[in-house]
Formats: sequence, structure tokens, C-alpha cells
Amino acid sequence: GRPMVERGRPTADTGGRPHVVVFGPSPLLEVSIEPGGSDPVPPRIRVLPGGQAVWVARMAATMGSAVTMCGLVGGEVGELLRPMLAHEPFDLRLVETDETGCFVVDQRHEPATEVASDWAGPPRTAALDDLVATTLDAAAAADMLVVGNPMPGEALPLHTYARLVAGATDAGVPVLVDLSTPRLEAALAGGPAAVKLNDWELAELVRAPVDEPSARSAALHRLIDLGAHRVVETRGPATAVVVDGDEAVELRPPVVGDGRAAGCGDAMAGAMAAVLAEGSTWLDAVRLGMGAGAAHYRGRGESSRRAIEALAEQVVAHPIPM
Repeated sequence: GRPMVERGRPTADTGGRPHVVVFGPSPLLEVSIEPGGSDPVPPRIRVLPGGQAVWVARMAATMGSAVTMCGLVGGEVGELLRPMLAHEPFDLRLVETDETGCFVVDQRHEPATEVASDWAGPPRTAALDDLVATTLDAAAAADMLVVGNPMPGEALPLHTYARLVAGATDAGVPVLVDLSTPRLEAALAGGPAAVKLNDWELAELVRAPVDEPSARSAALHRLIDLGAHRVVETRGPATAVVVDGDEAVELRPPVVGDGRAAGCGDAMAGAMAAVLAEGSTWLDAVRLGMGAGAAHYRGRGESSRRAIEALAEQVVAHPIPM
């Protein structure tokens, strides 16, 4: 396939690195209970920035992109989160809001268990308008925009996603969306360059099972009819299907043993955005994205581009009928 990003377009002052902007409406404060070692060692407690956009931005930066995350931060929790975000390997464009969400998660066993959560309420209209304008302003000089979910999912009005995707697309900036329905449906109206979703998100979109190959193919065709140009549908540790125009390829991810699933999809999206921003093809971006997801699963986010490329080399691809 052809590259999504034509290198040579004007970018922000990023020292020659590709520039990825991440729409992150809900950075979160995460309190993580983690194993302390062999029993009876007491558990460790860590406090860190969390949420989809933080993981996406962190992995895009690991892959070598200059990254800008645009988000809402405010209230008592926001005061704790701001200095933590300042230590992350990406730039910030934060808009003041009334409150920031937080959650407590027990990571001592897989799958992780959410112990408690206190999500932020919907932002005021003025703060949301400011965030959309800030994001589109940052994206205007970037190579890629990534649009993800808020937490909770219904926190933002649906027209927000169509505005973001259409605004960036009109400015010539390709958009990768990693959303669930109904947000995905709204974003598709803006004509995103690429869509990443999992099997249950695809089933949710078409309101039907997608387990059988024929049903899956019909659902992917429906997704493209709704406005997606390129698609990757993942199924956890099982194979993924990559669609680019009339071509479909099934990819088998690397096998990495036991690990932690939380955040793997976000790591995949971040790596894909970085690779696409470099001017790579959709298939190569997904391949490296799967390597990043595997690295995250194995090491809980501790990875390097070299390690990710080594894992990506283990991805096996074969064409399938669409």
C-alpha cells in the first residue's frame, strides 16, 4: 500500500522528527497495587499517570516521534496529576476543567481488578470547545492525529469526534481513531484515514456477531462503507485482520508468554501512529504496532524501539479474501 503521510509536509519545530498529536480528553491518576515479590512480601503501591491517551502518547514517543498530548486536567486530582505528566516524554497542551478522574487497580493477578474509581463528570462546553480548538491547532502542524475515548465513554457529546476528524482531515492531517461505538460511528462521518478496533467493538458497530469469517468480512465492508479508509481489527492474542483498499491480510502476533493485557491496545495505537507519521505503509505500521503491543504485554510498557522491531519481525502475514 501507499504511505498515509507524505513526508515533506510542513511540521512543527520537532527537530526533524515526525510529529504525533494525541487527543486525550481524560488523563487519569492511577493508584496501582502491585506484587511485592514472593509471599509474604507486602504489595507495592504506585501512583502514576494513566488512561488511554497517556499510554498512546508514551509509546509514540518510545518509537521516536515528537508527541503532543492535548487533554483536560483540573480539580484536586488534577493538581496531583499535572506535575506527573510534566515528567512524561511528550509535550502537553492542557485545558483547565473542573475535575480529573482517578482509579485504584489491583495488578497482583491477571486480569487486573478495578478496586474503585471516581471519574470526572462531563466538562463545561467552554472547556471542551477550548480542547477541540487546542487539539486542531496542534494537529495543523503535525503528521498524525490520534483520537481516543474519554473516561467514562459518554463524557463528551458525539459531535466532538466528527468535528475533530473532519477538522484535521480538511487540514490535510491523517487521523487514526481508536474508539468504540457510538463514538466510532460519529468519527467515521469525518472520514478518518485509519481505524483500529477490536472484535467486540466491530460487533458493537454492526450490532451483530463477527465470529465467522463471512460475518467478519461483511462487518469490515460495512466499516469501510461508513467512512474508514484503512482498518485493523484485533482479537487479543489471536490474529488481526488488516484492510487497505481492496486488500486484506491476516497477521499472527508474536508469542510472548504470560503478561498483562491492560494498555496493550493503546501501546499498539501509539506505535502505529508513530510509524505512520514516518511515512510507512499501513501494513508495516500494524506489524510494528503488534510488536509494541507484545512488548507492552511482556514488560508493562518498559520497551524500546529495537525490542519492538525484533518482536515485529515475528509477525506472520498472509493475504485473505475480502
